[in-house]
Amino acid sequence: MLTFDTSLIFVFCVVWILVLVMSKIFFSPLRKIREKREAMLLMSRQAHQKANDECEMKLAEIQQRLKEARMEAQKLKEKLEGEALREKERILSEISQECQLQMEEARRRLERETQRLKKEITSRSEELAERIEQRVVGR
Repeated sequence: MLTFDTSLIFVFCVVWILVLVMSKIFFSPLRKIREKREAMLLMSRQAHQKANDECEMKLAEIQQRLKEARMEAQKLKEKLEGEALREKERILSEISQECQLQMEEARRRLERETQRLKKEITSRSEELAERIEQRVVGR
């Protein structure tokens, strides 16, 4: 049979005392440090997730603003192109009118010059006819 020895009880008590002392002195502070570290990691993860969420929201907001700005720029571009086209048409119309006026003025001058030259030719032809007649008759 089994006999109990007092040394066994003594060793058993020493081991339990050692376990309790080690728990108090070593394991308890180590557990507290570990719990603090886990709490800090959890807070850090939460802060990281919050920062990511905020960043995504701001990015979405920036993209929306950029989209709106592009649309506004496109509308402004179309408006300015329309105004430029109307201004171009106006200028072309003015130039066309000015050209027509200049052409009419040139025609009038040409007609006056033609009339003057016709009169000059008529008067010279009469003079030449008289000279020819004088030479033919006078000979």
